[in-house]
Amino acid sequence: MWSKRQILDGILYQLKNGCNWCDLPRDLPPYSTVFWYYKQWRSPLARPEGTIARSNRRN
Repeated sequence: MWSKRQILDGILYQLKNGCNWCDLPRDLPPYSTVFWYYKQWRSPLARPEGTIARSNRRN
């Protein structure tokens, strides 16, 4: 079982380095697991309604 911290480390590693998902280092969770969580957390359904709209609003 991988901790959410390890999965987040995998996501941040990929985003920072721009490597392919399958090129993640072996000390991180498998790329399929990291990518699955990335897709889930990036989904609009995973965020509270209107979060992005509120944060982008300029008053």
